[in-house]
Amino acid sequence: MMDEINTMFGTHFHIAPMDDVKGLPVYMTLKRTFTKVQDGDSVFVLISVSDQGRFGVVALDKQRILYEDMVVRLHIGLLMLQSCRERH
Repeated sequence: MMDEINTMFGTHFHIAPMDDVKGLPVYMTLKRTFTKVQDGDSVFVLISVSDQGRFGVVALDKQRILYEDMVVRLHIGLLMLQSCRERH
């Protein structure tokens, strides 16, 4: 793929895999490969999608369930802490 890009733009790009993509939810990184492409001052990220016909809805749903569970546990923990403080 990069040979095609180099031929199309008539330049040679420096390519580096991005193994650790931070700041994105799991469902946006699932089954995707991120590559940093650079030519002089121009830098962009090439995202290769393994299965273009699918969106990570299952991963999004799992992440939502984990988040909701965490919020409920935190709320219960705060209520218990408040109850203990009121007793003492």
